[in-house]
Amino acid sequence: MSQGFDRTTTKQIAKRSGVSEGILFHQFGSKVGILKELIYVFAQGAVSEFTRGDIAELNSEMIIRRLVAYIDKDREAFSMILDHPALLQENGIPTIADLIVPEIEKSIRAFFPNESKLPTDAAIMAEFQFSIVEAACRGWLKSKSKEQKEAFIQEGVRSMNALL
Repeated sequence: MSQGFDRTTTKQIAKRSGVSEGILFHQFGSKVGILKELIYVFAQGAVSEFTRGDIAELNSEMIIRRLVAYIDKDREAFSMILDHPALLQENGIPTIADLIVPEIEKSIRAFFPNESKLPTDAAIMAEFQFSIVEAACRGWLKSKSKEQKEAFIQEGVRSMNALL
């Protein structure tokens, strides 16, 4: 799908996958069904990647580094998913944010086991933190040098920690 969702045909997808178009339609129903499955698999993998282990030990740097490492495995899928939010909403497909924000919220609640010590609403905090993670990942993807990539990660960590 390197030419984008709209310009990629089911015939091209079938050919690249080594199956017939009929099998694709039988399995997924439509091109949107294929996208829905791709997003689900990618997002679930991302969530699994950065929530492995004890959620109470999950920190800002771990979240960003784990997500960047996962994204690096399939940059094309990540870019395609981020570039089509309206298509996802129109078709009732959860975005990566829809799946990851609740996990960040869980880590915030684990960080503040006493709810009264939370500086603000954990759900709102998680939304802001995801925005920072997403920005750090986008910057990391665009960066050419290791130093610049590391700078995006470190700035994301500083920004996330500032919210705590």
